[in-house]
Amino acid sequence: MLILKILILVLAGGAALFDLRTRRVPNLYLLAFAGAGLVLKGVLFGPSGLLDVLGAVLLVLLLIGWLFLFRMLGAGDIKLFAVCGIYTGAKSVLYLLLFSFLFAGVFAFAKMVGGGNVKERFRAFSRYVADTLAQGFANRRSYLADQEEGHKVCMAVFIFIGALLWAGGVY
Repeated sequence: MLILKILILVLAGGAALFDLRTRRVPNLYLLAFAGAGLVLKGVLFGPSGLLDVLGAVLLVLLLIGWLFLFRMLGAGDIKLFAVCGIYTGAKSVLYLLLFSFLFAGVFAFAKMVGGGNVKERFRAFSRYVADTLAQGFANRRSYLADQEEGHKVCMAVFIFIGALLWAGGVY
């Protein structure tokens, strides 16, 4: 179990650094950790471990995959959650999602309050959702397309915080 905790921290920590520097998490990086996690879960827990992996990945896709349709969460973030789910399993990936989004939401709200633009940000969000629904998902543009760099949040940082909580035994 310790090896799973170490690897998820390296995975999420490295992804956070990539996200902060380049606003991307490389697919090969995620693929390497996905492969390592699958092998480890198979070796450590056998077929039941692999079923747990499948459950975790499906939960991630079902619960947050729709955020990509609105372009409110990047594909790299969804893939990172899914790969982290390989390590945490189905039950714990729910807590990973919860804590990551909770901390990201608190951070984003604090940035809005600090910047004095809470109403402006909620208006921009409402316009974005209305435009996306009116124009359809096929013609969608990224929620971040018209946003200043200061309005963007690196989700991988908060996924790392969620992974720290899991590795530390909080959930």
